[in-house]
Amino acid sequence: MAACSSGSSDSSASAQPSAAPQSAASNASGPSGEASSASPVQEALDATVERYGFEGLLYIEKNGETVASMAIGNSESGTPYQPDVPMPVGSMSKQFCSAAVLLLQEQGKLSLDDTLAVYFPEYETGSAITLRQMLSMRSGVPNYNFGPIAGVTDDETEEHNTKLILEEIFRQPLTQKPDQGFLYSNGGYLLLANIVEQVSGQKYIDFLREHFFTPLGMTYTGDIQEMRAGAAWAGGASYQRIDLAPGYTKGTGDLLTTGDDVARWIKGLQSGKVLSRESYQMMITNYSPGADQGYGYGFYVPMVDALGHPGAIGSYVAADYFVEKNGLIVFFSTDTVGLGSYPNLIRDLVKDVETAAS
Repeated sequence: MAACSSGSSDSSASAQPSAAPQSAASNASGPSGEASSASPVQEALDATVERYGFEGLLYIEKNGETVASMAIGNSESGTPYQPDVPMPVGSMSKQFCSAAVLLLQEQGKLSLDDTLAVYFPEYETGSAITLRQMLSMRSGVPNYNFGPIAGVTDDETEEHNTKLILEEIFRQPLTQKPDQGFLYSNGGYLLLANIVEQVSGQKYIDFLREHFFTPLGMTYTGDIQEMRAGAAWAGGASYQRIDLAPGYTKGTGDLLTTGDDVARWIKGLQSGKVLSRESYQMMITNYSPGADQGYGYGFYVPMVDALGHPGAIGSYVAADYFVEKNGLIVFFSTDTVGLGSYPNLIRDLVKDVETAAS
């Protein structure tokens, strides 16, 4: 699996639960999300999350029906996780950035064949790099993992920090010739998010909310800085382990969300509600078929034999995973399962659902 972290992450479990995790919400058939008796699939899922020591949010849907919506364990502040309290998703955020760029192309406000020089004339090598190459992780724009950059601090504004982060990216040589091959880059998606702001005239998160979150009813989705400011959608969530300075994660690992909101997002993409079918197909096309891991625009193609994107930020690991042919959607965010374990976790969760249904 190619690197896909949006921030520093331990590849092993970063915290161990003190006891077997308990589900705060099971399948959606009972009051408050709790089933009156455990179904075979719920029993299988319970055994899997206990085996992995999973704590966090887990949501599974198939053919439009909720199979499981589980909130297990306690957050870092000691409060129980809740299905409608969002959790960090790290690089899963990139699919929203790619969709924003594609929507602006649909609106005739930019072209994927535009070069970086159009938007950042100060970037000396920008004339050789297209938006298309950045979306598909083939640009050679340097990666960065939110390490210290002089002058970028928590006390400064997003605008101040972004200027310094961009200058740092522009100072570095390309990691490869543009379009030479797949090479993961947070830097490319940071640039794309800032292009969304330039072209739309809106803050990046405001653009996402107006065009995606609100139309799809994604009530519990927003970004890290909004959460820190106490936005109502965050439900009081506070994650100090992702306490990054403003500007660091925009477009690359900035979002928090819930399972229900992720399902709304994926179904919204598939149905053409927020993007054209053509644009969605561009997102899920593999532009690096010869690479060890294929990549579209904001999605791994495939990811564990289907579609999706993992992410890691601080001690949190998340992923969305979906199979178009049977409407299966899996989402989780956790701080007890490492990034290296997520493919096996997904496989086991899918096996639980498919075996119980057979």
